[in-house]
Amino acid sequence: MQETEVIIVNGIPKDAYLNICRKAVEYAIISIPFTYNRMGIRGLERKIANIAKGKLAEGLFFYFCESNQIDINRAIGETPFYRPDKTDFVFQNTEWDIKNNFIYHKGNYLFKKYYKWLPALIPNKTNYDQWAKRDKTVISKSYDKKYLFTFLKASDSLEDRKELISIHLSEKQENYLSSLYDKFKNNRRPKERPFEESSFWNPFYKGESRALLFKLRDFPQLIITGYAGADQWHHFKDSGENRVWNNGLMRTVINNSYSRIHKLPSFMSLVPSLKQKMELAHFCHPKGRSNPYLL
Repeated sequence: MQETEVIIVNGIPKDAYLNICRKAVEYAIISIPFTYNRMGIRGLERKIANIAKGKLAEGLFFYFCESNQIDINRAIGETPFYRPDKTDFVFQNTEWDIKNNFIYHKGNYLFKKYYKWLPALIPNKTNYDQWAKRDKTVISKSYDKKYLFTFLKASDSLEDRKELISIHLSEKQENYLSSLYDKFKNNRRPKERPFEESSFWNPFYKGESRALLFKLRDFPQLIITGYAGADQWHHFKDSGENRVWNNGLMRTVINNSYSRIHKLPSFMSLVPSLKQKMELAHFCHPKGRSNPYLL
């Protein structure tokens, strides 16, 4: 793909952005008794924040698609809060998972360093990780499987590394979540609904300020780049562990399978109508600067 095919979503209203973030945080919280061990990061609030950051990227992408009448199907892949999602969305008879990563640079846009040189990453930590399941479909045997690669700016530098989303639980809320974690420690994947959502949120928020639950430090634009499926797997290779990318634009801890974005087809190529009209976003300038005009 070319740099001019990169979509920069920077027009989502702040109130809508905050609402997307709140939904992401609340999803992370209610699911934490069933996802608590999924991420090897210390600290309950940080675990919640990291799950929420992934859901934030999804929510921003879905908002962009809805605003541009892109016919994706979110509902078909959704599952209740106590079960892992089947897939992020279905589009053109294909199952899609969004792989979002956070980048570090000054300013709103990349200057001189191109988005197309960023790595497209699929976790490959073990033989059971997402790379091993890259062709496995779960909705229907007739569906294909693809990954969409997006990015959000986290902060100005790796050294700075400020949290985009910070969670603030009271002692009562921490104890409440810990008690549920203990209750379901032998049943992390219940087949039946363990509780109604209202029966969870009423005691969670009782006597607490909903407005103080989280803080969103910034409103970074969503960068939508390329995608990969079976036709692109030959571009991917192992990254190795603990890698710093592009002179500090990114850092990864686990091994991933990766390709540079420029070797992949663009998401834009699947929605050619965006060349004529696109809401809430614009294409990237070929030299890495923002361009408020369409191609």
